[in-house]
Amino acid sequence: MGDEKKNPVKVVERLRLRTKGTFNYREVHSHIFDWLMKMGYAFAETKHAEKDKSTGRDIESDWSAFRQVSGYVKYKITVSILLKDYKEIVVEQNGDKIRTGTGKLAIIFNAEMEKNYEKQFSERKGDFTNFLKEVYERYLAKKKLDAMKDRLEKEVLSLYEGVKTLAD
Repeated sequence: MGDEKKNPVKVVERLRLRTKGTFNYREVHSHIFDWLMKMGYAFAETKHAEKDKSTGRDIESDWSAFRQVSGYVKYKITVSILLKDYKEIVVEQNGDKIRTGTGKLAIIFNAEMEKNYEKQFSERKGDFTNFLKEVYERYLAKKKLDAMKDRLEKEVLSLYEGVKTLAD
C-alpha cells in the first residue's frame, strides 16, 4: 500500500527552524513573500498578531499557500512564525551602520500534496470511481505522483535553507 489511500499526502511535517540572537525579521518576512511569489503560489497571511512588551515585540504570523501543479495535484504549504522579544537595533559592519534586530525566532514549515482536488473521482470508500482513482494512483501515475511529491519536498527545503541563512 502506498499513498493512494491518503489524501492529502503529508510531505513535510513540522520542519522547525529556531534561532536566538541577531537577525533582521523584515528580511525573513520579505524572503518568504518573495519566494512564494517567485514559485507561483497563491498565498495569504492568515494570522498576524503583534504585541509590544517591555522585553520587546512579540509577533505571530501564519501563512497559507497553494499552487496547482496539474489538473490532479495541488501543493499546499503553511508557514508559522513566532517571534519573541524582538528589538530593532543598529549594528556596525565593515564601517557601515545596518538596521537589524535581536530576539527569538521559531518557524514551522508544513507541506502537503492534495490529489484529486477537483474531485474527478469519488473519495467514498466502495464507490467504483474511488477504485479507479486508487488504480490510477497506484499503477498508472505512481512515478509521476512520486516525482511531484519529491519536488514539493525540495521546494520547501529550499525555502527553509533560504530563511535559515537570513536567520543565522
